[in-house]
Order: sequence, then structure tokens, then C-alpha cells
Amino acid sequence: MERNKFIPSEVIAYLEWKIGNNLETDEEMRVYEDYKWNGKFSRNTYKQLLKEMYKEYRGE
Repeated sequence: MERNKFIPSEVIAYLEWKIGNNLETDEEMRVYEDYKWNGKFSRNTYKQLLKEMYKEYRGE
């Protein structure tokens, strides 16, 4: 089975895509703003976005 890994810049790009299409949650918007201002990323939200990206990649 092929395992895919996403790098942090891909996660940020995915989050920016969600924001551009008005699909983000308040939590994701807060995390994005915090990342842009402070360069920090909430670990739990990051993991949640990764799971979402894997589902999207697999077509679920």
C-alpha cells in the first residue's frame, strides 16, 4: 500500500484553498491567522487537516 506524506506547505495551501472557497471553520481560520502572524501551528488542528487531506486524496 502506498503511503502519502504531506509537507507543511501543502497543508497551508489546502487551508488557504478552504478559506478561498469559504469552507473553513472558525477554528481553522483562527489557526491560519495565528500561523501567519506568529508562525505557530496548533498540533490538533494540523492533524485534523491532515486526516481531511488524506480522505480527499483517497476520494472518500
